[in-house]
Amino acid sequence: MEAYILYLLKSSLLLSILIIFYRFIFTKETYFSFNRIILLISLISSVFIFPFLYRITDLSVNNIPQVAVFEKIVLNPIVIYGNESASTNWLLVIFNTYLAIAGFLFLRLIFQIYQIYRLYLKSYSNQSTSNYIYTDDHPPFSFFNLIFINPKTNVNDIDKIIAHEQIHVKQFHTIDILLVETVCILHWFNPFVWWYRSLIREVHEYIADEGVINSGYEKQGYQELLLSVATSEKLLKPENNFNSLIKKRIIMMTKSKSKGISRAKYLLLIPVFIFISLFSALKTEQVYAVAKEKFNPGKDIALFTSITTPNAKPSAEQSQQKPKKQKADTKVYTEVDQIPEFKGGSSAMQNFIKENIVYPKAAREKGIMGTVYVTFIVEINGAVSEVKIIKGVDSLLDSEAVRVVKLMTKKWKAGMLKGKAVRVQFNLPIKFALN
Repeated sequence: MEAYILYLLKSSLLLSILIIFYRFIFTKETYFSFNRIILLISLISSVFIFPFLYRITDLSVNNIPQVAVFEKIVLNPIVIYGNESASTNWLLVIFNTYLAIAGFLFLRLIFQIYQIYRLYLKSYSNQSTSNYIYTDDHPPFSFFNLIFINPKTNVNDIDKIIAHEQIHVKQFHTIDILLVETVCILHWFNPFVWWYRSLIREVHEYIADEGVINSGYEKQGYQELLLSVATSEKLLKPENNFNSLIKKRIIMMTKSKSKGISRAKYLLLIPVFIFISLFSALKTEQVYAVAKEKFNPGKDIALFTSITTPNAKPSAEQSQQKPKKQKADTKVYTEVDQIPEFKGGSSAMQNFIKENIVYPKAAREKGIMGTVYVTFIVEINGAVSEVKIIKGVDSLLDSEAVRVVKLMTKKWKAGMLKGKAVRVQFNLPIKFALN
């Protein structure tokens, strides 16, 4: 649920940025086919591509040394379970409300398509093999390769209407409409998505009108036809309606064609898409990017550090050798011969955390869950220092994770490098989950 909510928020933000950019830069241009391509690329990239980009990145947060990640997971995740409070879980309520509205909109879309199918069944065609469907009391429209025509339309105007709708058919505008309707269902809470739907429908009509005029039909007569067809009859959606956006379409037909220099505006798309792709690929959480780790299904990354031999044991010669007095080394290492070990082993560490951590009551009542990533340094004397959050969930869970990690001081065996104890960087995830 949390991952899906984050996806919705991220994709909605990206789509909103691109829609606003398009609305104020390109809507007055007469390069209609190119505008359609821009709108489709904006939709597909912001909803189906950019939110899933993750760039391999090395970050240094709060002057913490960079930590590389090796392929093996050293420990299983430490999971802290708590009983969910009887209080209302507002996040779950909001998510269920979202699903209910999205489900309603999906059923409405299915019903609208079913209405078109029923109209097709009860209508009649002028030829058995024709895609022209004659139907009463409905303005002309197209749906995929079918063109629905009202037989009451003036005979002299039928050719113009068919020419208009054939452009919708040939350019597969119905696919655009269904794609947009699907995105509107998933992002119904975003007002810019509904704005986008209006923009794509506008462009479709501009393209069709331009095609009719370019095919040789007289402009004034075609504009008069638009006005005559503009009735208050009910419309079925999602289809390409001949009767829509009449005023804007007439204005656009009388507008001078955009000059060649206007094409320079479209070059602005290059830096915008580069910026958005980099923004999307950069993990916004303050956490070291995972470069090589391989996750097992259902598991989270647990304890990781850039130790070249994570399971290495000291040799017999190293075990028998007595440590010599050396000048204290204040450098923090991420690559050592022997990693620090919690006294008693990894199972002892997990037990220690589970016994000492307390799931915050306020977090349980609010239904807050997630994995808190804590970074710390194991000192030469086994103490724990510089405990910080590199990826948090909520201040309640973050504070509790830091508190418990600080209790682990003096409970570690120092890491070894070339026979001497050194300071080593560790990152530890603690997962809070509600039953």
